[in-house]
Amino acid sequence: PTRVLDLGYEGQTPLKADICLYETRNERARYLTLSHCWGTSQHIVTKKDNLQLFKNGIAWKNIPNTYRDAIIFARSLGERYLWIDSLCIIQDDNEDWLRESAKMGQVYQQSYLTIAATSAPDGAAGMYASQTEKRRPEHRGFDESGHDMAPLLTRAWVYQERVLSSRVIHFCSGELVWECNQLFACECGDVERDESQRATQSPKLRRDRFRASIIEYGKLNLTYATDRLPAIGGIARQYSWFARGRYLTGLWEDTIVKDLQWRVKSPSKPLSYVLEGLEILKEGPEETKVFVAPSWSWAA
Repeated sequence: PTRVLDLGYEGQTPLKADICLYETRNERARYLTLSHCWGTSQHIVTKKDNLQLFKNGIAWKNIPNTYRDAIIFARSLGERYLWIDSLCIIQDDNEDWLRESAKMGQVYQQSYLTIAATSAPDGAAGMYASQTEKRRPEHRGFDESGHDMAPLLTRAWVYQERVLSSRVIHFCSGELVWECNQLFACECGDVERDESQRATQSPKLRRDRFRASIIEYGKLNLTYATDRLPAIGGIARQYSWFARGRYLTGLWEDTIVKDLQWRVKSPSKPLSYVLEGLEILKEGPEETKVFVAPSWSWAA
């Protein structure tokens, strides 16, 4: 990543201590990522006018609860670097946001571990459930359970964060859920998953999986229609490794005939995108109709 949060050296920094924003300058080091909901609560973000200030330090008292919990967890693991989108991307610099958002899939893919604040609706909520809220979950599988309705898992941007991360630990309302390329497990032992989501398979099965991903992705919430393609760009880039043609706004050139055979179930509401946060990026009322993709693409 271009920037990470420096949490300090293991054993020399208290769990609850100030942090600072660090520009990596192409240095290589292990880092963790946070996957979280912005929500509607006020929280700190990096802007052009506080960039240098945050490089000098970010006071612990100004850090929202969800970020605090992630920092404490990372420090408890002995990790020094953590990437959080709102602090590691300059939110009022359009050039920086476009450049860094295009690399988000790669950031999560190369992360050592993704910490997912799955049940936290915003930065103020924190990652941990209280003892009175903890209960033994009753579910048949992750995608079929109440976990899938958790605030984080309804966000379109989070879909690729979850799929591309090598390891994810979900902080859910009733338990922890672990997700990686070899194992998918929860504290209660009942979670199952579709192994095809992460498995490395033949090109045909991979293309079929990409189409299935589009269907799953289309059900999720997105603040801005213009983010519809960028928010799945990391997954598309991964599939481009075996594709025998160009990526055409959500479709593949070598399977264009089959990919064009899409339809919407409800003409009155093609996709369920709702306002859900990211207000820092909003500079004014969004146009009712904005160009996202050609009319022949599902992303239009």
